[in-house]
Amino acid sequence: MSIKERKELLKKAYRKIKNTKGKKLFKDKKAYYYKTFCVEKLDNVIEMFDTTTDVYRPLKNYEIKMFLDISLEDFANKLSFENTYQSFKNNRNLFHIAIHKKSEKEKLFYFKKATRRLKKLKKILDINKNVIKFVNY
Repeated sequence: MSIKERKELLKKAYRKIKNTKGKKLFKDKKAYYYKTFCVEKLDNVIEMFDTTTDVYRPLKNYEIKMFLDISLEDFANKLSFENTYQSFKNNRNLFHIAIHKKSEKEKLFYFKKATRRLKKLKKILDINKNVIKFVNY
């Protein structure tokens, strides 16, 4: 994808979020924030960022296309899920490395981090909230 096509996608994304109203949408002077992402316009340059990490990450082209195709809420949830899942996988791998190194301190540290990420994944996916009860007739 060329730079020109990316700029067009970002313009569409900026218009979409600018025309949206909602409680979770926060407007700053030159940016719109919604849960896990923001669309920012500085001078004539528009960029879209993932805000779930410590350092804001520019969104990839396929993520911008996804944003344009689905609702803001669905996109925010999907982005949050993907980042949490990736973080869980990384912490789990680091936990296994700590086991191999026989480092109890690192093992406990990465175990706790992986456990927190797993709880967040369950929360995002609503696991254990929607319990189905079967009734015998």
